[in-house]
Amino acid sequence: AEVNAAQGAAVPFRVPDPLTDPTVVLPSVSGGRPRTNARFPVQLYVRARPWFRVLVLDVRTGEELGAALGMRFSIHRLDAGRSLRTRVQRVRDAMAGSAAADGIPTPAGCSPYGVQAGRDDPEAAAYIADAQARGAAEEEPRGKTEHAVVSGAPRGSSSWPLGAEEDAEDGGEWTEVASGSLSAGLERPGGRVYVTPGEAYRVRVCVPHPCVEAELMQVRTCSWQLDPFVFYVTQKVTLVVELHERYSGEPVAGADVMGETLDALPPRPPRPVQQDWCEAPEAHARRIVEQMLDFTVRTSRAASAAAANAAAAAGVEAAAAGGTPVASAAAKPFVPPPARAMSDVCGRAVLSLPPGVRVRVAANTGDEFFATGAEAAYTTSDAPTQRLCLQLERACRVRVRCIDADTGDGVAGFVFKAYDVTAAMAGAAPRHIPGPDAGPSAAQMAELEALIDNELGDLVGAVSVPAGARCVHTSATVGAGAGSGSGWAAEPARCAAGRVLKLVVCGAPDDYLLPHYLCPSDAASQARLVFCYRGSQDVVFRCPRKPVARLSAVDACSLEPVLGARLRVSLRRTAP
Repeated sequence: AEVNAAQGAAVPFRVPDPLTDPTVVLPSVSGGRPRTNARFPVQLYVRARPWFRVLVLDVRTGEELGAALGMRFSIHRLDAGRSLRTRVQRVRDAMAGSAAADGIPTPAGCSPYGVQAGRDDPEAAAYIADAQARGAAEEEPRGKTEHAVVSGAPRGSSSWPLGAEEDAEDGGEWTEVASGSLSAGLERPGGRVYVTPGEAYRVRVCVPHPCVEAELMQVRTCSWQLDPFVFYVTQKVTLVVELHERYSGEPVAGADVMGETLDALPPRPPRPVQQDWCEAPEAHARRIVEQMLDFTVRTSRAASAAAANAAAAAGVEAAAAGGTPVASAAAKPFVPPPARAMSDVCGRAVLSLPPGVRVRVAANTGDEFFATGAEAAYTTSDAPTQRLCLQLERACRVRVRCIDADTGDGVAGFVFKAYDVTAAMAGAAPRHIPGPDAGPSAAQMAELEALIDNELGDLVGAVSVPAGARCVHTSATVGAGAGSGSGWAAEPARCAAGRVLKLVVCGAPDDYLLPHYLCPSDAASQARLVFCYRGSQDVVFRCPRKPVARLSAVDACSLEPVLGARLRVSLRRTAP
């Protein structure tokens, strides 16, 4: 009999009666008398126990990464049917089946160990007692135990799905056999963890960076073969995202860059199918074909699930837009979590992403830049290092303030409008103002700032708002009174860097005049040209109060006030 259970199991055999068993043919001696004291040799064939081999291979190169990266692992055994009573019952069933097949009746009152009831052999009784004691000791838990929960579904969002060949029965408890790091070496003679053939084991491996983080698990009933537990992982590639300002070309530092994986990882290849001991080549080939079919079915299911999830996402968008949603109950395949990084002083952010997938790269810069250009779709390749450049559009803010021309206090109620006159600046032929496509750096702009401001003051009258131009911003000042926080517009005007805005004050409160009444000959008193190139710029308009005229009628001789006189006041509008 082949012992497939734990060590120390009872090996059954039957000693035939040479006088009554017709299948036993005894040699004869001289004189024709049979020899009754014949010897029957009992031969036990043993084999070396296999040991655990855990291999973590790169799915692209086939390189072994478990020991190199020091991945953590744990091995648990399913303690179902390990007790002595269960094994003795299996031996009894096997003996009864063997005896029934041979047509040999089992003597009444005889135990499976060959000990008759009522006339127990002392040696056999001692062996049974010792075996029962060892079995009771084996039934006690030797380590941490868990309830067996094995299914084909992933254990978590970071676990890969298990194949049908890796399922086991539910029930029983999991006892920890070994745990540690693969770098310690399970292949060394001193570090080997041996396998008991015929028992179910669960192996878990935690995959760290620089591979795609996941918790891989396999559950398998081990055999006599040195069949390794093979896991496949995917090494990440490095995507260097460079952030630059589109207008000045300067790097953008301190931006939060996120890389979101849009595609699910491809299904891992099946583990190698090794030929079992004394297995026919036809049966081995049949198992290989069944595994290939199972892998094809799981791959098709994953593709169908991805298509169903895409349809479900489209249905959610359609429902948000007022359309008909598309319902789908397909399970979402494993997608790695998003990768995040901060850009350095050179504007570079390094992301670790899986190869061969579509990713969405987005830079979160807050209100400093527009969303245009801050997001891009990219498909990673197998190259170890890849580059992606994002051109960000700086959002320039122009704040407008109106103050009293006499006191300097802020005045509320003035309405202003902003027009984009960048195209009209080409006809004015500016000498120092850069174009809208490419501009100077911050150091160069510090030298040109004074020249640009003077030139814009001279061109404010020559550059008019084009006919039919659309107003890009309209706001009113709020917060009247003294202090630096009063008289500012409720919302600043926003535009991209490199644009030229013309700010015009077009409305005034009842007790104030428009700014051009302060200096009618100065065209810059009511309108300003602003070249936008930095984050925030301020423009201040000085506004005069409306004049107050006190009229009275008096007597020409006595200078006494005259009541009841009717007065007429006429106003003449002066040119701005």
